[in-house]
Amino acid sequence: MLNKVVLFMVLLSHYPLQITYTTTVDEMNELGKMEDGEIEGVLRLSVPMSFGLSHLSPALEEFASLHPKLHLQIDFSDRQVDMIAEGLDLAFRISELEDSSMQARKIVPIKFALLASPEYLEQYGLPKHHDDLQNHLQLRYGSGSEDRWRLVDPAGRKVNIHLSGQMSANNGDFLCQMAINGHGLVMLPTFIAWRALQSRALVKVLPEYKITSVAAYAVYPQNRFLPKKSRVLIDFLVDYFKDNVYWDEK
Repeated sequence: MLNKVVLFMVLLSHYPLQITYTTTVDEMNELGKMEDGEIEGVLRLSVPMSFGLSHLSPALEEFASLHPKLHLQIDFSDRQVDMIAEGLDLAFRISELEDSSMQARKIVPIKFALLASPEYLEQYGLPKHHDDLQNHLQLRYGSGSEDRWRLVDPAGRKVNIHLSGQMSANNGDFLCQMAINGHGLVMLPTFIAWRALQSRALVKVLPEYKITSVAAYAVYPQNRFLPKKSRVLIDFLVDYFKDNVYWDEK
């Protein structure tokens, strides 16, 4: 038993990779101690930047107040992480998570919208059909390798939109502000754009078209013993956001 090897999986956002991980009986006993009484120790988290700062932060603050003996160690980053190598207990990721090998629990649904400022639309015109988008500028999320938007038209047909643009960035808050300033159309999750939508600094473009929704998930290594501190946080966040997706309220 003392030298027993326990297999774990590295769980990445989109590219799972199987490796081996060893633990001792003493380490397992330490995990078991957390099952009794108040949770304590260190809980190491990886959290996406924009969603984490804007929406997870208040929830984590409330959770920390409920569990004063627990130390939260949080990495705010959108990068892919090696959870085993970096000693992470949980990672929160926004994706479709189509790979069934991933161990994950859905926290909250994430919707997207195609957006522009009223001033931009006044200058370039309001698109009424996806073909009209070819006359517009795109603010692109990422490095530029993914240069198309995927929409579903009112008849249920899938369409891919390729546009040119002056800017691309790996931060949605930056792109949101650039759209507000009139630099082009942008596709953003509503948890980033909700205040701009409420103030009408941004408006929806082609709202009758559908955009695939994803979700925010709590993920952890496949087959790993999930200690009480991780389970309690996941349960708390599921309950916290259950009736509190305020950014999608009309």
